Amino acid sequence: MRVSALKAFRSICCQEVFRLSSEGCLLKGDHVFAGCLNCSKCNRSYEIVRGMPEILDRGMDTTTGENYGAYFRRILSNSRDHEVLYGKTVKEEVEDFCFKLGLSSLEEIRGKVILDAGCGLARIETHLAKYGAQIYAFDVQTEWESAYQRTEALPHVHLFRANLSQIPLPSRMFDIVWCDGALPYVNNLQQCLSELERVAKTDGWIFSWVYSERRGLVEKLARRVRRLIPSARMRFFLFDFLFAVVGKKNFALAASDMSLSSKINHLSPSELERYLLELSGKRSWKVQRFGSMVVFGSGPKNLPRKSIKIAVVGLGLTGNKGGPAIFSCLKQALQKVWPEQPLRFRLLSSDFKRDFECNLDNEVEIVARPNLKRLKGALSCFKGCDAVVDMHGVKFGGGKSLKAALYDVVPLVLAKIWRKPLICFTQTYGPLHHWQSRWAAYSLHLADLVLARESDSVVSLREIGLNVGDQAFPDIAILLDSTASQDHRPLLSKSKKWVGINLSSMVSRRSADYLSCMKNFACWLLERGDGVLVIAHSSQEDMGVLDDWQLGRDFAATFKGSDGVIFLEKDSSPAELKAIISKCDVFVGSRYHALVAALSSGVPSLAIGWNYKYRGLLNEFGQEAFSIEYQDLNLETLIRDYLVLFEQSERVRRELKERLPHLQMRALRAVELTKKELQRHVH
Repeated sequence: MRVSALKAFRSICCQEVFRLSSEGCLLKGDHVFAGCLNCSKCNRSYEIVRGMPEILDRGMDTTTGENYGAYFRRILSNSRDHEVLYGKTVKEEVEDFCFKLGLSSLEEIRGKVILDAGCGLARIETHLAKYGAQIYAFDVQTEWESAYQRTEALPHVHLFRANLSQIPLPSRMFDIVWCDGALPYVNNLQQCLSELERVAKTDGWIFSWVYSERRGLVEKLARRVRRLIPSARMRFFLFDFLFAVVGKKNFALAASDMSLSSKINHLSPSELERYLLELSGKRSWKVQRFGSMVVFGSGPKNLPRKSIKIAVVGLGLTGNKGGPAIFSCLKQALQKVWPEQPLRFRLLSSDFKRDFECNLDNEVEIVARPNLKRLKGALSCFKGCDAVVDMHGVKFGGGKSLKAALYDVVPLVLAKIWRKPLICFTQTYGPLHHWQSRWAAYSLHLADLVLARESDSVVSLREIGLNVGDQAFPDIAILLDSTASQDHRPLLSKSKKWVGINLSSMVSRRSADYLSCMKNFACWLLERGDGVLVIAHSSQEDMGVLDDWQLGRDFAATFKGSDGVIFLEKDSSPAELKAIISKCDVFVGSRYHALVAALSSGVPSLAIGWNYKYRGLLNEFGQEAFSIEYQDLNLETLIRDYLVLFEQSERVRRELKERLPHLQMRALRAVELTKKELQRHVH
């Protein structure tokens, strides 16, 4: 303790300033290593032991403090766990401090007076002191040696031992009162709340929490352990054994923590609000749920919100550009309609290596997609999330393949095994022509929310007894913003009419005449003096049946030497591809999301599809006449429909422009429904 801090301490009985007794006082500069604090008004005295004032009521039950002291000594003696306490490093504790107080950086605490009530081993104090804050930290536990050694040379850090129900400091002293993890275990909660409110300035920040009224498995275990094993030392061994055998470190730590205290406080948000309002009618309190806790605070900052972790299945960030397009749009739209809620995403990828390398978003975690070889990992992927969003483009439309049907079912079943809310987001369902698809589609009854992408999908869902209403929602990729790349700007020259041609290996596998028909069509366009821009919307090499990039390169090689045919060799993002497509005069596409990019950019488009989702997309934009099924494709039909579209291109552009805002509003409506479903289950 420093002599300069003496004037701040008060008697817990009468709030009188202490006097340092000269008898037995051991001073070294400004440090008091031993001595006694006397109060002339109430005639009470408190010892300073090894530099630590111990300002405690002598009649207080010290069992909890001694238990925690023994617990901390055991942790400090174990070099393996020395750097990590309650599953967090010191750096993570500091980040937690900033997050829960709503600080953008620690610069905001400069010049502040801070109280760390229930500081434990006082691990964050050394970091906070670097920013010029005056810090007072106390706890009832008995292990202070390591904390004192770390803070001895810091003139702005003052450690002392005290009880949360009797804080020996003056009223309205602190700018920030931080009490993280102590209130759940106190015996007299209301008195402790009153003390925290008393020492905080009227405009100061307060943060603390208690457990919510929902008692979990960890507490039930802790209660049993306390009842059956009175010895704290034996409880330590038990939870060490749990950690070693089960590997559940956070579970073992939480149970151990609960078993050390004689009481665990549970309050609902409404009960806590009532307690807080009784303390002070002038202070404005904020109370909200935060996972298994009820956090509360007062001051200029908002309370932290627990991040919702969403598992996303059915797409990847590489290969088909439709996946990253709809994922980025859903992520941005959810953040737009729910700005106050932090969101994190866990993407289950079928191409983990490529997706991991291209992911630059800190809010997105890439994990390998579940399979039988990774069954344990598959289950943990879903367990660690708050909700599951299925974003397969086409679900239960895999024809006669039982494997494809099972692939669509597995995410639904795994989500329900862990009782996670499940949302099937704006997908195409069916057609359910085969018994495998129809049987598998009944698993959709497991979902909490099913959003269909076109009217034909609504009909398919009704066939299996699923009532989703009459409304279908547009594909969310119509919200994608385009981004022109410097590398591609020379390609966007308007010296001639450009026709975008998007080839699909999916259609090529289904129709033997598809490629020859498209080549003849390109020859016809060149004879007219038009330019042909070949676009691969699934542009990752070595993608097998999804490799449009190789298909497009071979197609363009047929016209080698012609300056009228350009193939985009460089892999581009969905936003860059949309910018390129938007410069075409007419677009002929066989990939669904390439057509979404064209239509939402106002480009007259002709679709060559293999599923009724293409017809449904054109219907949303009022252009259903310009859709050709791959079975009906031939050069004559293609040229005829192209000429009709070209002649009506100005009218079509106007219609696309007029319809787009309404479609975007409907796409956002699907996001709003998703948000409400997440709120209903997660909160």
